[in-house]
Amino acid sequence: MPMIESYTDAANLFETAKNKINGKPILSFARMFQSGDAYAIHIGKLVIAKVLPDNTLEYCASVDEYRNVHPTISSALARVINVKSLRVGKNRYRLGHTKWLGRVMTPWGRETHDWNKLRSEGQEYFQGLKIDLISGEVINPRADMSLTVNPDNRKTWLRALRSFKNGILVRKKLGVFDGMINEMQLANANRWEHRTSVNLNILVRNMKDGTFEDDLMRLLVRHARGQVYRPLKGDDVANVTYNLLKDLSIPLRREFEVFDNA
Repeated sequence: MPMIESYTDAANLFETAKNKINGKPILSFARMFQSGDAYAIHIGKLVIAKVLPDNTLEYCASVDEYRNVHPTISSALARVINVKSLRVGKNRYRLGHTKWLGRVMTPWGRETHDWNKLRSEGQEYFQGLKIDLISGEVINPRADMSLTVNPDNRKTWLRALRSFKNGILVRKKLGVFDGMINEMQLANANRWEHRTSVNLNILVRNMKDGTFEDDLMRLLVRHARGQVYRPLKGDDVANVTYNLLKDLSIPLRREFEVFDNA
């Protein structure tokens, strides 16, 4: 039986905290803090969700933040709150309360949750998703991103993506990245000191404007240094950048407004 099935459960659990300022430990992976009238569930410093006075669970993490902790959510959070989460694609997750999900009998006679229903019909995760803890229903359902594509904006996104990739390829062939690596003395630098993220706003601005700002190119070089074990080369910068574009595909498409309601 989960620890929290209602707002009252969350309040009662929090009351057992030895030091309310430090929060209430939840199993070994999370803490619960009081946030106004709500109770917030933290994994590390990240607020995953809040239990609200109207017996609803509101998810607070962005899709990217949710992705980073999803292994913990899928394996441990379901032991605290009766909501299952399943990865169905890159940066895509479906959620469903067990009351909505129901149970089915396996061919070998064991009862289990209806994972096929979750995979095909579950609500796709988005920041601000609310689930009624009593009924198990999603309060503010939203159509899947795949069903809300803006065709014109998608064409704009694909043109910008192709153009940016071609620009990276040209700079690799011209030795621009090799020159920056030598200038910045990063060929054999300690990779752990350069595990940096790439600013999404700068990347989007360059992709939309068709530019390749020097600051962005240097940022891509530093980012690549943090991802490659061997001495860094220009080819590595290009390859790491291509992989970065794949990893950021969903947030980049959001910035290009490819998804009408996402």
